[in-house]
Amino acid sequence: MPVIELDRKVDLSVYTERNWSVMLHNDDWTPCNVVIEAIITVVGHSEQQSRRIMFDAHTNGKALIVTTNKIVAETYKQQLEEYGLTISLEKA
Repeated sequence: MPVIELDRKVDLSVYTERNWSVMLHNDDWTPCNVVIEAIITVVGHSEQQSRRIMFDAHTNGKALIVTTNKIVAETYKQQLEEYGLTISLEKA
């Protein structure tokens, strides 16, 4: 079988560097219990952690859910938005 050589290098840092913050933004329409359940289900935080994140977002306008690599952060964002949450990613 022939060996194929690639001229470009693959940047593996998107898989390994935990430098993306998944941020929850406060809104006026998503019930608190839905926010808490979404964070527990998608990210795996405890109920207490999830409740604190929800309250921080409610009080301060936004709150950090988790900091992770880009691929995981994008996946969390997509899944949390399916619950109706307003989510952004920020470079940490």
